[in-house]
Amino acid sequence: GVKVCSFTCQPEVSIGNQFSFKAMIENAKSPQPLRIEYAIHYQKKLGTRSKKVFHWSLADWKSGQQKTLAKNQSFKDMTTRVHYPGKHTLEVIVNGEVLASLNFHVKK
Repeated sequence: GVKVCSFTCQPEVSIGNQFSFKAMIENAKSPQPLRIEYAIHYQKKLGTRSKKVFHWSLADWKSGQQKTLAKNQSFKDMTTRVHYPGKHTLEVIVNGEVLASLNFHVKK
């Protein structure tokens, strides 16, 4: 009963910059609480990828309600996370289920 009506992100981001994305989500079912998260599959140094899940929203949604959620994610290198160029994947997760995904590229 929950669907992602539209999902967009920047096709490319440089290390050190902000990555922007947004999703329009609709609750077509009866009123229910929705936990909305997003995940990024980060490119690692040796070519593997690592998934990191981030909290986006937690709210009670009415039947037929639509919301557009937007977010900026930093790709600045930190002591806890170093970014590597290559293909990354962004996912929208609602109540633990992946409903949409897009690929984007990170460059130096």
